[in-house]
Amino acid sequence: MALEDLICIVDAYSTGKKLAAEFQKHGKKCIHIKSSIKNANDAKRMEFVEEILYEGNLQNLENTIRKFNPTHIIAGSEMGVELADKLVASFQISDASNPSTTQYRRNKYYMQERLYEQGIPCIKQFKSNDMNEIIQWVKRFRTWPIVIKPLNSAASDGVTICENEFEIQAAFDRIYNQENRLGIKNEEVLVQEYLEGTQYFVNTVSWDGIHCISDIWVQNRRRLEGRAFLFESMSLCPSKGKIENELKKYTEKVLSALNLTHGAAHNEVMWTKEGPKLIELNARLMGASIDDDSFRTALGYTQAQLLALAYVNPKEFINNYTRQNYRLYKNLSEVSFIFHKDGILKSFPKKNKIEKLRSFHSFIGLPELNTIVKKTEDTLGLPGYVYLLHEDKYIIESDLNTILEWQRNNEVFEIDDIE
Repeated sequence: MALEDLICIVDAYSTGKKLAAEFQKHGKKCIHIKSSIKNANDAKRMEFVEEILYEGNLQNLENTIRKFNPTHIIAGSEMGVELADKLVASFQISDASNPSTTQYRRNKYYMQERLYEQGIPCIKQFKSNDMNEIIQWVKRFRTWPIVIKPLNSAASDGVTICENEFEIQAAFDRIYNQENRLGIKNEEVLVQEYLEGTQYFVNTVSWDGIHCISDIWVQNRRRLEGRAFLFESMSLCPSKGKIENELKKYTEKVLSALNLTHGAAHNEVMWTKEGPKLIELNARLMGASIDDDSFRTALGYTQAQLLALAYVNPKEFINNYTRQNYRLYKNLSEVSFIFHKDGILKSFPKKNKIEKLRSFHSFIGLPELNTIVKKTEDTLGLPGYVYLLHEDKYIIESDLNTILEWQRNNEVFEIDDIE
């Protein structure tokens, strides 16, 4: 094994779990960097040549990695973005986004400020560690509701839609000075305008500033009282259309403005009456709810597959996947299941009926029966998903609405109270 063949993946979790296998298809071997001591006792991952735990001393980590002479350093998930960029800077990796601008791609406040500086439509916002300053900004803004969230976290952690000052105070208290999902202490709180509209996911892979729009999804969500939204479903969009064309142009401007020149991104964009506005850019693959078979059937590839190709064979990636529209071979939708309360999961009464729907393709990540479950309040996806795949989009739409009706009536899962 030649040392120069090694690729370093930082925090290969969520969809990032699939990256090493994609690189192996090209004859490349990978090492895994775990950025948190919380993952010290994880089971050994056999797809990696070596796994290295980062214990807080960057110099020691660099010395350990140096013997592998990695050609590329990639974030495998959200929690690995900042450490990956630090290592990119240390090893002077040229085929990477500029590590001096990490804040544009990780900090939700600086992300929007950068768009504002570049004249790109963005969210009005303010940040502070002082509750009174936040209230004063909201009073000057004079529009309700508003959104309160951490500056940098994941999975809708702490995101709250507030209708009054009392709710702002409650949201502030839940976020400020607390450790978020990425293990970062929230030293400030972000307040943003609330965007009315339809939310889209625009997934991308970039190489040397050339961007591939790999897939676009329209999201269906439900307002959660006292918090934000519950993610209910998403449906794959055609690559061409009035809205889709504008989303692609806007997203490419965002990627360039935030200096995301290399790698994957999961971009959350709201289509408002003024046009597209970025909610946030995530400098990594789209999250864990990916069924590879359904993606390959619908699109011919997965985002992880394209990302590996970009790093291994940039010329082939640019020639075959950039500056062109993706093709839909079949229509695809995904429903995210929701636990309606805390308790013990006793049964999945609609499972057989869902499997008999005309567009049913697969379940992914279903929970085990007789386990304790928590009411769904974020996008971590613990209850699992179902994928619907069919040539006829109207059949998928009908089946999706059937499942959502069952879900809204709390008929999908039977959950007993804990005595």
